[in-house]
Amino acid sequence: MLVSCGPIVRTCPPGTSLPDQEVLGPIEFQDDVLVEKWPGGHTMGTFDQLVASRRRWIDQELAPWCRAAARVDLVKAADEWLDIAGKVDAESTLWTWAWSRFPVLVCDDMPGVNETNPVRLVLADGRQVSGFPDARVAGPGRLVVIDTDDPQTTHGPISIDEIISVEAT
Repeated sequence: MLVSCGPIVRTCPPGTSLPDQEVLGPIEFQDDVLVEKWPGGHTMGTFDQLVASRRRWIDQELAPWCRAAARVDLVKAADEWLDIAGKVDAESTLWTWAWSRFPVLVCDDMPGVNETNPVRLVLADGRQVSGFPDARVAGPGRLVVIDTDDPQTTHGPISIDEIISVEAT
């Protein structure tokens, strides 16, 4: 059963920079659980609903954004990752999601770039580079590729934005 009430008014302590009173909006109870209406029509009644909402946002917004964003935006996001994603390592989330636009570069069970298998990169300028990817040496959003035929030769650093495709060799 859904029960609606009038708006909630929060009284703020005197001497704060907050207004004396703030109208938070109408409230509803659904099966004896408080359901608050937040701006934009979102509702959070229980902790489980909050967790589910965050998981949806990560799966439907954040991870897809990481797979498509330009390197410059990914670097900005990495600087703010604690605020964006919470206490999680940017390497195991942001950069893994970003590199997952090239599925051969990631492994479901490990964060970051899978550096154990040789690959061929096709770059935006038409070049092709083959070898073992190394994201640790190159820095965020970049790869160095250690040449398959001559391990003393490296290619890069190559920005994620320069890479058109990656295939296993």
